[in-house]
Amino acid sequence: MSSEERNKIRAKTVGSNKVFKSKIVKFDGLDIEIREPSVKVWGQILKAVMTMEPDGGTGKMEMDKYLIWSVIHCAFVPQTDEKVYEEEDYASLEGCPRSGFVGEFSEIAMDMMNSDQEATEKNSNETAIDNLS
Repeated sequence: MSSEERNKIRAKTVGSNKVFKSKIVKFDGLDIEIREPSVKVWGQILKAVMTMEPDGGTGKMEMDKYLIWSVIHCAFVPQTDEKVYEEEDYASLEGCPRSGFVGEFSEIAMDMMNSDQEATEKNSNETAIDNLS
């Protein structure tokens, strides 16, 4: 690969504007923006919700924690970088009904996170690994 081609690829990827998917949700007359997390934040969410096996292996995902942490990290005052909730709100959110705003907001956030993984897998070159052998 030429240096020029590499630079073009880098300009289109890491050098481009970062556009995160988002959705404005109305709740009790107020707008809340549910925004796709960055890779870093997505990793933080996953670390917070995974249990470890006694032998040190990765265990299972705790869905209740996934719901709450996705709300804490993905709910914003619309068109700002101000999060609606803080880590200190975890206990309060944990006591909310699953059928209420926690469930609604987390479902949207999780759809954004899951669709990213599905899109990545769909758009990846399925034969790339085969070509390496």
